[in-house]
Amino acid sequence: VENGSSLAQIKPTGDIEYYLILWLPNNTIPYVKPGDTINIRYDAFPADKFGQFPGKVISISSVPASRQEMAEYTNVNNGTSQQELALYKAIIKIKDKTFNYNGKTLTLSNGLKAQAVVFLEERPLYMWMFTPFYKMTQSVSGPIDA
Repeated sequence: VENGSSLAQIKPTGDIEYYLILWLPNNTIPYVKPGDTINIRYDAFPADKFGQFPGKVISISSVPASRQEMAEYTNVNNGTSQQELALYKAIIKIKDKTFNYNGKTLTLSNGLKAQAVVFLEERPLYMWMFTPFYKMTQSVSGPIDA
């Protein structure tokens, strides 16, 4: 056995709860709060085949994560664009740890990589369509009165 190698792993039994660690960029923080529902897509269960899974935001850190904290998580994307952004740690409670597919019961396991769809705001379709025009009129309307 080499130094640092695992000799055994402990797997809990019984009714356990799963949580997802989600890294939120700073531009989403004003829109996400504890209690919000998000959609989770697991890489092991492609969304086009298995659908999305619900989760609930339990907590969001009030300060950005340090590089040391990010290094503790092996599934975090270490791209340079991610390092330039301030990322906030959110803990998401996974609603269902088992689901049915083609008559089989499948169970989530620890360490799955996932992506999340976070709903930032809700507005009517016409507002989404006219947003570019609104931004354009604001940019050419002149200086802001102080």
